[in-house]
Amino acid sequence: NIYRVGEMLETYPELNGHWFLSGSGNMINGDIEIIDVCTEKRCIIEKEKLNKTISELTSKLIQTQEENIRLLKERS
Repeated sequence: NIYRVGEMLETYPELNGHWFLSGSGNMINGDIEIIDVCTEKRCIIEKEKLNKTISELTSKLIQTQEENIRLLKERS
């Protein structure tokens, strides 16, 4: 449902709408700095937050795609 996609993009503005709809480009808007080695507690917490956000976005994406598949099957 297109309205659910819009709501998700509003809720998660870091999610790249173009990527979401087309599968091309980056999943996340803007530049993402990858920290390979970080021993500071602050860095570890930020990495955990980022990983949690990515996990939440992936779950929402899967749910929306499953819903879209269901709707397409109903129309067939």
